[in-house]
Amino acid sequence: MPEITKTPGNNEGVQFDFKTLFINVAKKEIADHQEYYNGKRHIKVKLCADGAKYSRGCNFCLFSFSILRDGVVNLSSSNIHVIAAIRAKEDYESLADEFRDIFAAINFYLDDPAITINGNTYTLEFFLCADYKLLLLIMGLKAASAEYSCLWCTVHKDDRYNMTLTHCPRSLSDLKGNGDFSNIHKPLLNLDLDHIIPDELHLMLRVTDRLITALIQTAKSYDQHQHRLERIRRAYKVLDGERIKNLIAAIRECGVYFNIYEDDESGKVEWPSLLGPDKLKLLKNLPDKLVGCQPPEMVPLTQNLWKDFDLIYSIVTSRMPTRHHQLRESTKKWINDYLDLGKEFKYGDFYYPDKVTPYMHLLCAHLSDFIDKYDNVKQFSCQGVEKKNDVAKVLYHRKSDGDKEEEEKGDGKTVGKKKMRR
Repeated sequence: MPEITKTPGNNEGVQFDFKTLFINVAKKEIADHQEYYNGKRHIKVKLCADGAKYSRGCNFCLFSFSILRDGVVNLSSSNIHVIAAIRAKEDYESLADEFRDIFAAINFYLDDPAITINGNTYTLEFFLCADYKLLLLIMGLKAASAEYSCLWCTVHKDDRYNMTLTHCPRSLSDLKGNGDFSNIHKPLLNLDLDHIIPDELHLMLRVTDRLITALIQTAKSYDQHQHRLERIRRAYKVLDGERIKNLIAAIRECGVYFNIYEDDESGKVEWPSLLGPDKLKLLKNLPDKLVGCQPPEMVPLTQNLWKDFDLIYSIVTSRMPTRHHQLRESTKKWINDYLDLGKEFKYGDFYYPDKVTPYMHLLCAHLSDFIDKYDNVKQFSCQGVEKKNDVAKVLYHRKSDGDKEEEEKGDGKTVGKKKMRR
C-alpha cells in the first residue's frame, strides 16, 4: 500500500500516489483474471468523482478509480479504490488545487497511455464519470444554469428542448478556457469528451425531481383555481387543496413517506428530497394512482409520461440493452410529450420549454450515443463511490461524536454516546 500524504492545497485532504496505487491494483486485477488478460493488452480505467455534504458547512469530495472489464458490470464498492479525499467546496479552484498531483499523473498517462506490468506493456483507456456539476467543473465550464451548459454540444439553454435542431458537438480542443460557450477555465483532465460519461443514477434523480415538482405545482395551481371559483372566504392554504392531499396520500401508498410544507409568511411550498430507492418506487407505482391528484384532463398524458420514463430508464440501466436502438426515438418522443402538457392544458405551466433541464437534454440528445458506443452505461455508474461516500460519512460522524465526548470528559463529566447523538 502506498504512503498516505496530505493533498497539496490549503484545505484538509489526504491522497495516495496515483501511479503506485494504480500499478498495485492493476497487478492484482491481472493476476485475478488471467484468462481475461491472456493476450489482451488493454486496461480500461474508470475515474469517479463524488461530492457529499457530511454536515452543515462540511463538504467532502472523493476521487477514485476502478478497472473495467468488457461484458462485466461490477458496482460493488470493493471495486472502488479511493485516490484522495478532501474537505472543501465543490468549485474549480479547490479541485484544481487539491487534486493537482492526481490530475498531473492521469494527464501523463493520457499523453502516453502505456504502462508496463510484469514485463508486459498495456494500453490504458480512461473514462471520467460523475454527476453533472462535477463534470462541468473538471472540464472548466460554468454551472448547469449557464447559457451553454451542455458538456457535449453548444446548444443554448433556450433551445435544449428542441429535438429538431442539429446541435454542434464540442471537442476537447474547443475547451480553451477563453469564455466561449460558457467555457471559462482550462480542463483539469485532457480527456476526450466521448470518454466522459454521465452517471445514470444522478440522471434518474434529477429527472424525477422535475417530474415530482411538476406534479406538485400543477396540483397546487388547480386547487388555487378551484378555491377562487368556489369563492371560499378563508385564505387559500396549500395543504387544504384536494389534489395536493390526494397526491400526498398517493405517494405514501407507494411506500414512500412524503409531506409538503408551506411557509405561513411567504407561501413558499417545500418538500423533502427523496432518495433513489424511493424514486424508483414512485416510477413503478405512482402513475396508476394519479387519478384525483391532477387536473382530470391532464391525468392520462401525465401517467404516460411517468410510465414512458420508467421504460426509458430500464433501457438505460440494462446491462445488456437489447432495445437500445429504440432509445433515441423514445427519448425524443418523451420530451415532446412533456412539452405537449405545457402546450395543451391550462395548468401546464411547469411543462414549458424553459423547464427542460440539462439532464433532460442529455437524456434525449446524447445518451443513446454513449450506449451505441459502449453497449451500456451501467458499467460507468457511480453507485460504488456513492457507497464509499456513505461509509466515509458514517466514520466522520462517529469521530465527531467521539470528540464531543472527550470534551465533556475533560470537565469531569461523561456523556453517553446515545445522549451525545441525541
